[in-house]
Amino acid sequence: MERKIKVACAQIEIVSGDYEENLKRAEKMLLEAKDKGADIVGLPEFFSTGVPIFKEEPIPGPTIDFLCAKAKELKINIVGGTLREKRDNRIYNTCCFINSDGEIKGKYSKIHLWIKEQGYVTPGRDWIVLSTDKCKVGLCICWDLWFPESTRILALKGAEVVFCPTWVEDWGGETGVPRDRKNLCKVRSGENLFYIIDIISCGKTEVSEVGEMRLAGHSRIVGPGERVMAKVYAEAGYEPKLIVAEMDLNLIKKKREEFKIFQTRNPEVYGDLIF
Repeated sequence: MERKIKVACAQIEIVSGDYEENLKRAEKMLLEAKDKGADIVGLPEFFSTGVPIFKEEPIPGPTIDFLCAKAKELKINIVGGTLREKRDNRIYNTCCFINSDGEIKGKYSKIHLWIKEQGYVTPGRDWIVLSTDKCKVGLCICWDLWFPESTRILALKGAEVVFCPTWVEDWGGETGVPRDRKNLCKVRSGENLFYIIDIISCGKTEVSEVGEMRLAGHSRIVGPGERVMAKVYAEAGYEPKLIVAEMDLNLIKKKREEFKIFQTRNPEVYGDLIF
């Protein structure tokens, strides 16, 4: 039986602190994703606020309510970027998956915290894989992708498509962060044989301690190919852009059966990873 889905990745130009305009930019790309027939669309990390954070809120709350209304109106599944979630007197960096009925079907709080989040943000504790009407979706956030344990756990939990909302500076230009993230996505996709959608904001924004910052952009959709373990299906540059790709979920099953990446593991000798 054919199992194909169309996924969109919304690379938004985010202006730090410009909450209402950031929502309008997101809405424009959600409409474009609908027009292009996407089943699921992903937004970047901190898509509504940028960095530094000027808005913290509960879930449900204003931002997620906005996304739930758009998902229901457009009949599209949304990976809602991230926001600073206020929960139990703590702050989390949280991503919500919202289905096409406008319901929050699950949320993931970032486990691997970036240096500047340490001491302020509370790390999450649970890896999330959601069974949707289209596929099994795993969630991770930005810095999580640098840890192979993150995506391997998602793969072992059955993830076929992993969304990774990201906010990252453009260190080193084309040969810096954009190249490094591309290589990272291809490795993570190839070693787990699933699709990765790395959703990165773009543009220039003001950050108090460093002045003007250019964001890395170069969002991409990566997954297994017929003749390769991983390839780039779609990629943006530095400018705002919605990228779209069709994914063959049967190809994941085929490649995993062919290479037996899970059956040939030896977890009984992996004890040194835990200390």
